[in-house]
Amino acid sequence: MVCDLMRDFERVHSNVSGIPVAHGVAKWRPPIGEILKVNFDGAMFMRQKVCGVGVVIRDLNGVPVAALSEQIPQWMESDCIEAIAAVKALDFATELGLTNIHLEGDSLTVIKAMREDGYLNASFGHFLQYAIDRSKQFASFCVSHTRRSGNVMAHHLAQMAKEDPEKRVWMAGVPEHLVQVLLSDVPVL
Repeated sequence: MVCDLMRDFERVHSNVSGIPVAHGVAKWRPPIGEILKVNFDGAMFMRQKVCGVGVVIRDLNGVPVAALSEQIPQWMESDCIEAIAAVKALDFATELGLTNIHLEGDSLTVIKAMREDGYLNASFGHFLQYAIDRSKQFASFCVSHTRRSGNVMAHHLAQMAKEDPEKRVWMAGVPEHLVQVLLSDVPVL
């Protein structure tokens, strides 16, 4: 009976405010057209009292254009660090001179807020407002939600920041120890 109720609940709540919620295991999917996909993620490390941000930018073949891992030297709630990660991703894309991007993350709160200008009164609302304003500077911009399993590279990059206080940037690649993660994450075309 409990299983039946859970299946009914999942079926009814599979679409939250027009944002499709994937079921099962998601994988990274390539962007459509001549745009680059910018995946972001935030991570919290309570013991160290710091957070981490990870960003990976890939083309339609899954080839990395750039990647970033950065420690935020304070601990904050999950929605706040996810909003900061979105800001860092948009700033990184701007610094690289990108004009056509597809932003993707695994925080439904942040994605929903960026689509609907929601949660702006939350404690992290100023980060969301900055991200929304920054997104309007791109010639072509879209935003989507994915599950954690569809955001593996950004998640690993955010996790790297746990022990490394330096901001790390990789151009046309990812850290050597994450190459296998990248290869397993890209769908066979």
